Amino acid sequence: MTRGSGKPAYVINCAKALATSNANVLVLDGLMYEQGAISLQIFEILGSTVVSEDGKNLYDLVRDYETLCAELGSPPVESDQGVSGRLRFPATSRYKGHIYPDVCARTIPLSGGLSISYLPGNNGQVVDVRERIDFQELYESRAGDQFFDYIKGALSEQFDIVLVNAPTGHQEISGILCGHMADLILAIDVDSPAVEPRASFEACTQLAESIRDDRGRDIKVKSVKGHRLEEIVQMIVQD
Repeated sequence: MTRGSGKPAYVINCAKALATSNANVLVLDGLMYEQGAISLQIFEILGSTVVSEDGKNLYDLVRDYETLCAELGSPPVESDQGVSGRLRFPATSRYKGHIYPDVCARTIPLSGGLSISYLPGNNGQVVDVRERIDFQELYESRAGDQFFDYIKGALSEQFDIVLVNAPTGHQEISGILCGHMADLILAIDVDSPAVEPRASFEACTQLAESIRDDRGRDIKVKSVKGHRLEEIVQMIVQD
């Protein structure tokens, strides 16, 4: 998990290094409303493009989940009759007796027959005009906490390591992704007169403390400033 300026390049470089070490790696982009830099970094760093457009992005997954909950206010149970006929998408998974939308990633080929997987936040276009997700309603009325727990479980079954590009600032999705999915947050502080020293590390530490208070999850926070890529990869692997 990373937050801070320059994080897309860190994410992709770490993903490449991990995949080269034979880890099955997924990059999850948490940017759902704006155009992020992950796709650009994939091309510039890996010299590759996404080869499969199958599967939903993160925004679509949340919307599909809301479709599942539309009639009942919660995800339908497996025994519900006719559920598949009411859905606007064909693929579904089961989790704790309920039905959820499938979590499908794209494949990005690397040299030597290796690859990493990618789950984008949106369709790659600027989407400020799209309807924003009401996360308060999602949590209060539609068991949103279980939905994101399901996403973590689904990804954990498929991949050795999931690297999340979490939005900076106070976007709700950043706290949600970190709160439900992170075991480690890497804080990226840059040398700039416009940025306070250790500002990202302190912000990430506050986020981790808030998650511990709200959810009882202890998440480690480490600064990558001054560390080489090999050392950052070891931070990830050790946790």
